[in-house]
Amino acid sequence: MVSRFGSAPESPLRECVARALVNKGAVLGELGRNNEALAVYDEVVGLFDTAAELPIREQVAKALFNKAGRLGQLGRLDGQIAAYDDIVAHFTQAPEPPIVEAVANALFDKRTCWASWVETMKRSGSMMT
Repeated sequence: MVSRFGSAPESPLRECVARALVNKGAVLGELGRNNEALAVYDEVVGLFDTAAELPIREQVAKALFNKAGRLGQLGRLDGQIAAYDDIVAHFTQAPEPPIVEAVANALFDKRTCWASWVETMKRSGSMMT
């Protein structure tokens, strides 16, 4: 599907490809094929990073958000925070409510990651309180 329609100029086809890839990444993650899932999320961003259409931009935001979640499940805090930062960097100026919500969720979850990391460091004695 990607090879056939990934570079199609028609927005509906591009949206279908983006959505299919995001779903593929989610399924791969559920199957424990984490590296493949992360690669698919990166593919979504690579293919559609500059899309102007809201439905496609929503899929890019979803891919980045799913990537952050997957990295968090793997215990890769640095990558998780970087993925949240990518959402903010890509979409901080976006006026569309679904994209604004994605940025807000990324900022909230990033804060939660940091709080969890600080708590872990305190418990391990690696950080002075």
